[in-house]
Amino acid sequence: MRRLLARRFLQALIVVVGVVVVTFGVARLVPGDPAVAYAGPRASRAQLEQVHRQLHLDAAWPVQLVDYGRDLLRGDLGTSLHTRRPVADDLATAVPASLELVIVALIAATALGVPLGIVAARQRGRVLDGAIRLLSTLSVSMPVFWLGLILQNVFFHRLGWLPVAGEYTASLDYSSPLTVYTHLTIVDAALGGNLPVLESALGHVILPAAVVAAYPLGAARVICATAPSG
Repeated sequence: MRRLLARRFLQALIVVVGVVVVTFGVARLVPGDPAVAYAGPRASRAQLEQVHRQLHLDAAWPVQLVDYGRDLLRGDLGTSLHTRRPVADDLATAVPASLELVIVALIAATALGVPLGIVAARQRGRVLDGAIRLLSTLSVSMPVFWLGLILQNVFFHRLGWLPVAGEYTASLDYSSPLTVYTHLTIVDAALGGNLPVLESALGHVILPAAVVAAYPLGAARVICATAPSG
């Protein structure tokens, strides 16, 4: 068991190091000067040289790679070239919304996929099984970006039923300010009893959650459909 764990740990370590090296290499091979993106296209030569020194872009690539790995081990993800803020701070702002979306999508996929799989297993070879099989095939084979465009066009542009941007209606920050507990909008609205924000947040999450849930929904159906009928 110890040898197996040690082997798995070594394999995982090799994968992580490989990803770090490849990420570093791709970032350096992309055309353009990162200093220009950081300082702006109108920056003078002196300003660009200062940015090169500040970001250690004037060092040799092996030295930059070692510095990059050392910073990662310390939890320092660097500074964003676009926001000029620490990347960790940008992630802390974006991760809660993404995490909430994934949780909602997985709950929806499980709640729909498992019953559909059970029904398909019990109705194997019948019309209902064929319809569920077609639905699951489409959900796992359709490109995510294409499904997102279709849902956006139908439910936002044509029907006007659902929004496509934001976590909730921005004007509610004035009429029904949200008290932050967990940085998860739906959870915070529920904990604070903020029904306007809760209703708006649930409406805003439907379309993106449907897109994210499409593949696991089809996978859940396939797994459950293997159950014996009877």
